[in-house]
Amino acid sequence: MKEVLALAGTCRLVRSEILKLFYQDNVLYFSCTCALGFCLSRNEFVRQNVQRIKFHLRGPQDSHPISLLRICPNLKELEVTVSKWSTFYRHQQYSQFTLSPHLPFPPIDPPLRTANGVSELLGIPYLESVKVSHASVRNMFNRNAKEVNDFETYLKERLEGRGLLKVNIADLVAWLDKRMKL
Repeated sequence: MKEVLALAGTCRLVRSEILKLFYQDNVLYFSCTCALGFCLSRNEFVRQNVQRIKFHLRGPQDSHPISLLRICPNLKELEVTVSKWSTFYRHQQYSQFTLSPHLPFPPIDPPLRTANGVSELLGIPYLESVKVSHASVRNMFNRNAKEVNDFETYLKERLEGRGLLKVNIADLVAWLDKRMKL
């Protein structure tokens, strides 16, 4: 891979083609939405060519960086990693919780669907798949598996309901045939 990327330094045309392949074949991972926003707002080439992104849903300004995903025309797969930090900068309805200096989180974790930026996630067009997983953080900051699965189901239902997830026609026909036989 290093040799191929080293070729990108030869000329603009070669660099452009190599970087297109790089962004098509690899998943870009961002440890927070701030890093996601920084990259997408400053690099049009990435916005135009990235196909797979994985990011940790956390940060004080989740809405703007996630809204930048809408202008990534080739984005196909999105993986959202979550933790207790995902709702630390939570929706306004949970602002009544006061944080103890000894306890960094409220006594009850707000639902993941109320985290900042979720409404923007639901507006991303033309995704083929959405996945939700645990972030790579210490276990004490992880959400339980049921919360993660419920949030993934919530995102998929909303995106499929609006027709934003692309449907594999062969799978749809097979599913309809199976339903008709019942």
